[in-house]
Amino acid sequence: MPVTFSTEKGELINHVRWRLEQGLIKIPNPEVETTFLTLVQQMKAYHYDPSGKPAKVNDDCVDSMLCGMVAFKQTLIELVGVRRRQ
Repeated sequence: MPVTFSTEKGELINHVRWRLEQGLIKIPNPEVETTFLTLVQQMKAYHYDPSGKPAKVNDDCVDSMLCGMVAFKQTLIELVGVRRRQ
């Protein structure tokens, strides 16, 4: 599933934030599971530029996670759509 970051990145960020807040994504402690160290460091450093867009600085792991969420975001949209029609 291709991702057009110029139009979808904000939605994907919001979706990941929502999943983290709901406890639907759990990222292991990077001090114990060092595989996740770079992702956690990049997430902590994530910020927005003065125009309100995500700053494009050292965020390859975060971008990969966002790409991985595309299918889950679509599934959620489909489920909500089904529930609303019922």
